[in-house]
Amino acid sequence: MMYNLKFTYYPHPTLREKSAPIQLKDGAPPEEILNLLRRMKRVCLEYDGIGLAAQQVGLVLPVAVVGRKIRRGEKGDIGDYKLIGVVNPKILAQSTEILWREEGCLSFPGLYFEVPRPAWIVVRAWFDDTKKVEDRRLEMMDARVAYHEIDHLSGILFIDRIDEVARAKIRKELKRIAREHPEQVPIEI
Repeated sequence: MMYNLKFTYYPHPTLREKSAPIQLKDGAPPEEILNLLRRMKRVCLEYDGIGLAAQQVGLVLPVAVVGRKIRRGEKGDIGDYKLIGVVNPKILAQSTEILWREEGCLSFPGLYFEVPRPAWIVVRAWFDDTKKVEDRRLEMMDARVAYHEIDHLSGILFIDRIDEVARAKIRKELKRIAREHPEQVPIEI
């Protein structure tokens, strides 16, 4: 099966849909999910993104691509980030320390603002770089990127992580995005 990818922009209803876990067979996702992850990585490269959730390409699946800071001697896919495909990610634990940092989102082009996120998280998922389900502790920017994408898989948007005062400040930008992107945009990847 080949999934049709259509880029979804705010306020498309797919962005608010929650995905259910998919069944792994012999510890791995089905081949069509692996193909989807490869295509989603290409979308990230084309749009200079360091994360992408299935909802952002019009699919309600527990599948995302998350950028991880490269390690010494490693080559990045997007600048200093390596793109990792994840399936069925779940946050098991998180820091009580909260850090504020500017975030953007490919489904909200041109919109950037400070968002609170935990300093670290522990995620259980199937990771395509190890081809297995495992628990990973992610810190700082790696935690922020993964948390943002896992939120998408639950229908939570980064605008939901700020208070009403902050949201009022970006209301004009939200209206602009909705006006400029009334439909899904097909992706030819």
